[in-house]
Amino acid sequence: MSRMVPHAFEICAQDTELRSTTIPAEHRPVLAHVLKKSKDALENLIHDMFDLKHWESSFTPTQYKAIHPSLQIATHLLEQQAVLDFFSNVLYADVKVAENNTTYLQRNPTCTQPLAHLAVQQVFTDLAHSQNLIWGFHKCSVHNEERAVHGMAFKSTKRFDDYCSLGRPTIQRFFKDPRIMINKNYLPMLEHATGPDLEIIQLSIASTILHELVHIVWGFRNGGDLYVTDDGVKWCGEPLYYRTSPQDDMGTVLEELIFGGVIEPENHKENVVAHINGGQVLSYEGWVRSRIIVPRWWIHMWFTDALYRPGMFEDLHTNGDLVVPLRGEAGFELQWDLEWEMWRLWKRGVRVGDYFEWKTCDNFLHW
Repeated sequence: MSRMVPHAFEICAQDTELRSTTIPAEHRPVLAHVLKKSKDALENLIHDMFDLKHWESSFTPTQYKAIHPSLQIATHLLEQQAVLDFFSNVLYADVKVAENNTTYLQRNPTCTQPLAHLAVQQVFTDLAHSQNLIWGFHKCSVHNEERAVHGMAFKSTKRFDDYCSLGRPTIQRFFKDPRIMINKNYLPMLEHATGPDLEIIQLSIASTILHELVHIVWGFRNGGDLYVTDDGVKWCGEPLYYRTSPQDDMGTVLEELIFGGVIEPENHKENVVAHINGGQVLSYEGWVRSRIIVPRWWIHMWFTDALYRPGMFEDLHTNGDLVVPLRGEAGFELQWDLEWEMWRLWKRGVRVGDYFEWKTCDNFLHW
């Protein structure tokens, strides 16, 4: 995993504004009012497919307890209308072929039927029982150690075994005993982080769980890695979630739908900072890459019980109150300096700290 140099990291980790868990009323007045009197602790039960018996035997009860808030958040989100709509499309949308020979999903009347959400929830139940979905923490990388990923989804135990022995998964034409592996690098981070730092790790794990579950549901629909378009042609892999999607990974599309982007935890010593892709931004040098440092209040709000009350999440999500803070609201961002070919930290449009090297702007990539 890459690291920011301590100087730049500590500026973020020690900033009182960035570390505050109080929702800024000037930016998010509705959200601040709704969550003002909420209890911090999540109280919901977890979904059956997250039960300890579905985790690898090497996963200890202590480790399971550490990710329990992650499982509570994932369970809450899987009950939300926007998320159920998403999975309805994954299960029932038509698969079309575009002029450029890419495949994509197109909604049909089945996706919007009242029973579609119930069917999605039944699939989650089937994964927990008849399909024997197994979870675990494992080394997750694509082709080499430097391309670590948050997690990996395997449509069958055979596919997982092939990955362990060959270093890459093979194509499977069946769906049996699927597995989802979360990057084992999370485990020491869970062990040493506390308070708001721990919440960053737990939220990232919840996001990873939802991301990988998308791939498993797609495999469930097709009975493996192969799928058939509406013209009868067989393809391998996954289509785009919609025709013009800039993301070629449906799991990433779900993360962007819920959170506004992919959350990346960055740890150094005893402190953790979360950042998210800020895209291309215009600076005095022209268009440059940007990473937004996520304020703690946004992380903390996902752990508040009031957020998930019936109808509350949908209203806040629809009005854009839950989207991750971007440049002006977050305050801190990293920009790639074209002249020095290094990163530099900015606060409220002012450069702070020294230049620093950072081999990649992502700790993990997604499978």
